Amino acid sequence: MRPVLLATVAAILVLIPMSLAMEKGSEANTLVGRAGIGGLLSSLFSSLIVTPALYSLAIREKSRDEPPAEPAWVEGVFNASS
Repeated sequence: MRPVLLATVAAILVLIPMSLAMEKGSEANTLVGRAGIGGLLSSLFSSLIVTPALYSLAIREKSRDEPPAEPAWVEGVFNASS
């Protein structure tokens, strides 16, 4: 989680001056900076909140339908005919 946060915050900090530029001829750059910040924030939200929530829902539904299976090596160890 920390690398995702650090990379996103660093990218947002780089884009802030671009999105706040009020100089003549920088109108296109402000739109690109604002769109970049919005995209970074939405992807951060998606990767840290939405994806884990959907994963936990999928695991919960799967565990409700069938009991968890034991790994194959467990059957080989305990059912060995020796």
